[in-house]
Amino acid sequence: MGRGPRVIVVGAGIAGLVAARRLAAAGAAVTVLEAADRVGGRMTSETVDGYVIDRGAQFLSRAYEQLPGLVRETGLRAAWRPTSPYAAVVRDGAPRRIRYGNPLSVTTGGLLRPRELLALARHLAALRRHVRGRSLTDYGAWAPFDDRDAAGWLADDTVPAVADYFYEPMLQGFYFQPLHGTSRALAMAMAAFGYRRPRTMTVEGGIGRIPEALADPLDVRTGHPVTGLALGADGAHVTTPEGGFEGDHVVLAAPAHTAAELLGTQATPAEADLLACTYSATATLMLGTARTWRPPDALRDVYGVLLPERERQDVAALSVEGNKSPDRTAGRGELLGVFLTGDAAERLRAHGDADVVTAVLPEVERRLPGIGDAVTTAHVVRWPAAEPRSPVGRARAVAAYRRTPPHGRPLILAGDYTGLPWTDSAAATGAWAASRLLEPRSARR
Repeated sequence: MGRGPRVIVVGAGIAGLVAARRLAAAGAAVTVLEAADRVGGRMTSETVDGYVIDRGAQFLSRAYEQLPGLVRETGLRAAWRPTSPYAAVVRDGAPRRIRYGNPLSVTTGGLLRPRELLALARHLAALRRHVRGRSLTDYGAWAPFDDRDAAGWLADDTVPAVADYFYEPMLQGFYFQPLHGTSRALAMAMAAFGYRRPRTMTVEGGIGRIPEALADPLDVRTGHPVTGLALGADGAHVTTPEGGFEGDHVVLAAPAHTAAELLGTQATPAEADLLACTYSATATLMLGTARTWRPPDALRDVYGVLLPERERQDVAALSVEGNKSPDRTAGRGELLGVFLTGDAAERLRAHGDADVVTAVLPEVERRLPGIGDAVTTAHVVRWPAAEPRSPVGRARAVAAYRRTPPHGRPLILAGDYTGLPWTDSAAATGAWAASRLLEPRSARR
């Protein structure tokens, strides 16, 4: 790698951009190809009617391993700010206030009954022995627990309320996935964040500023969808409508279904196992309100509200964006985020935006009285491929791929489906891909 190899990175999401930055810093000649007209993938922001809207990724954390360093590296440290530390989970129709990253805060909010609290404490104490020190960016590190689904594990390990009001709302509200069919490896990794007591963070001006800053010094070609990828002994040829690109190496950082289509029969067995990953869906509704409307007192300092399966129809989570960061509302009325379950997003996929708002607003009204008459701005963002699903076996597939020697292969996979379904892990897969390419050739053969 000492003579500055040519590396083509396919995809300008957070994984691809981190890989490109690391490779360029090491002297590689890097070209990033992105199909969309902007960088960031599901980590983008925009301004609508004066409101700053995060279109995809919503939650960042001070406990992340990659993002805080990237914020400093890109000069965004002054914009890196904490959100309100409070969330709520609905039970019996009422929001029960908790603190992000502190599982035992459920003891004061009324979410769990005394017997249920004791069961949760026992469960978390036993869990701690398994999760302490385990990586929260490398899903392969969780392969030893990738043996059964979360629903069966929790049914055997604790009381139903722990599954119903602790695990299930987080899995659906953050990742749009059910307990049934989702590996306990993901549920355990998700719970492990609590032991780091993370502070929820955001970026003033929108989370999308991070990928934009990462891309700024790079050769990024937006509007360049990759239509063909041919691997050879001496490198790779990438085809786009704008022309072809030759590289010594390719970092394929597109979503799994796109990467699978590009690789086709060129995929190795270990790659094919990863590329079989499917995605959950969601749709995000951002609702701006009249200045006279205020959230209920119970949510006065709450940023996110999770709705368990027992309490919801189509809405998995709500957010009060003014409690995320004051700049999101910029002195206007409140801005509310409404996040649909995977099933609801699929059912409403073919409906127009106005129909989606009409279908969902009555459920939101029950949680936020008066909101129906107060909405002045409604903006819908659809994500048919929102988060990589984690059925039993995916963590083992990630571990197997990372153990597979490349044997001179000019391709490295990166992206959320090669890690855990949160932003920091996606960034870490890009860093891992770059480090793999930067290994001495003798170590990679």
